[in-house]
Amino acid sequence: MNNEKGKVIEKKEALRWRRDYLSALREALRKFRIGVVRKLLLAVILEGKSGR
Repeated sequence: MNNEKGKVIEKKEALRWRRDYLSALREALRKFRIGVVRKLLLAVILEGKSGR
């Protein structure tokens, strides 16, 4: 009985860890994408201004 409970708790911990890991990864990707998009937009804007 006690062993089963331990396994369930371990499973919950693993799921929580995985969820935290995935949300952190998603947050990092979002920030990275925002940075990349910002750089691309700046490059396009600067290119457009110098081209005219």
